[in-house]
Amino acid sequence: MLEQMTKPENLMAATWTQAALVRRAFNAGPKRKSDRKFDDLEEAVLAAYSSFLDLRKEMLGAGLSSKDVRAALVLMTAIYDGPPINAGALSLLTVPDTIKELPELLRTVERRAKNGDMAPLGVAFWQRDRDPAAKAEKAVWVQSWLVGDRATRAVVGAREAFRDSDGRETDGQFEEK
Repeated sequence: MLEQMTKPENLMAATWTQAALVRRAFNAGPKRKSDRKFDDLEEAVLAAYSSFLDLRKEMLGAGLSSKDVRAALVLMTAIYDGPPINAGALSLLTVPDTIKELPELLRTVERRAKNGDMAPLGVAFWQRDRDPAAKAEKAVWVQSWLVGDRATRAVVGAREAFRDSDGRETDGQFEEK
């Protein structure tokens, strides 16, 4: 009887585009259960850049253009005592395509984080899906380094902001809808 039982086939997988398969592979794994701590902002910038390189590598491995993905380091208000439905202010800073541009990103992050105003939340990703069979031409998601209600609200705000900006840098105050 046990020999006849097989792992159920994922029927939806047959309808996924190559870009969707890349997203799924890139997002695979358990959800974060505790905050990821960084010793300094440079470490957060490098972690964001490393994640971006990993996604580009997945795209190339699937035969897709690495130009069809963008990433942003997401910063959020470090200390916030406003309305509970609001996550506070968010900044999405574009992760550069080349390592030579990382010092400029680090300087920008350090300016924003000065006096403890902003802290790293995670990385936002934007992906174009050129397959005509794709359900959506663009997909946006955020890999959060923080957990908790406030971080969850900030992730939603960051995802919406990155989608609305078409994968470009943005700042703002975001409320849960």
